[in-house]
Amino acid sequence: MLAPIRFKSTDEDGNDHFGVRGFTVESVFAARQTEGEGEVPERIRPQLLTGEGPAGAWLALSALVVAEGFTVTLADDLGGANGITQFETHQVKVLSTLDEAQQVKTLAHELAHVLLHAPEAIDYGANRGRCEAEAESTAFLVCSELGIVSDAYSFAYVASWSKGDSKIVTAAADKAVKCANKIVEALEVAPTLVDA
Repeated sequence: MLAPIRFKSTDEDGNDHFGVRGFTVESVFAARQTEGEGEVPERIRPQLLTGEGPAGAWLALSALVVAEGFTVTLADDLGGANGITQFETHQVKVLSTLDEAQQVKTLAHELAHVLLHAPEAIDYGANRGRCEAEAESTAFLVCSELGIVSDAYSFAYVASWSKGDSKIVTAAADKAVKCANKIVEALEVAPTLVDA
């Protein structure tokens, strides 16, 4: 399984910042290799993030989506999805009932779709698992830079869409790191985060 390579840096004011530089292979155990009472769940489900998002993060990510020619709206019902990107209408929608931290993470995920998965660039239907792994890995890295801990959501999400195929996860990691770097660089100069 791929695990994030985390790093810590300290700025000139003595504030610690944490981030992710990439991914490394990490050993995991199969359920049959463990002992203990109780059942292991068949499928680990992503755990929705709770609480507030970082000040200015929603506005800054929205501005990046809008800069790509899309609108951003909150919707009351997305048919079970937390967010959707509609290339034909150039719309990104995020579920309005989510806590702000989850909305920010979902918007980062949808922004990754906007940047990586235009229909002329990829056949989404034929490559959905890879596309979802790329978008969520990007969202995880962006969230790490924003100070949002999304491990409980992102790891389960990527594992589910990749069906445990390490080739999909490895291929997604390279694109995700590049896309996340592009987003983070844009966020660093976003006035909504600077002024927040």
